[in-house]
Amino acid sequence: MGFRDGGGDGGGSGGKEAALTLDAVLETLGHRHRRTLLRLFRDRSTRAVDSDEAVEYLLERERRRPGETPSRDHLQITLLHAHLPKLEEAGLVAFDADAGEFRYRPSERIENWLRFIEAEHGFGE
Repeated sequence: MGFRDGGGDGGGSGGKEAALTLDAVLETLGHRHRRTLLRLFRDRSTRAVDSDEAVEYLLERERRRPGETPSRDHLQITLLHAHLPKLEEAGLVAFDADAGEFRYRPSERIENWLRFIEAEHGFGE
């Protein structure tokens, strides 16, 4: 199947980035799991992560939060059926279903918002 993407040059400088309205940015960054996934991508030099690695990273972050920790299965399902599709729709990831790997397509606008959120609310929110 290969990577699906919404067009552009794969570098985040064209394609869907221009279409990211304020509402789209806020919706994309509106869930902590999507913000956490974007931080994971940002920290990886390859910018590619498989679903198991992403679930483990989310699970580790959730264990640090107060309250009940979601199960690995729950995180896997929401990752594949909610969060990745939302990031893909925004043009921020290309997902290879055959390899179970997805690659970050950096967006300067999203990066700026993430830095603002981290400065105001820290990494954990």
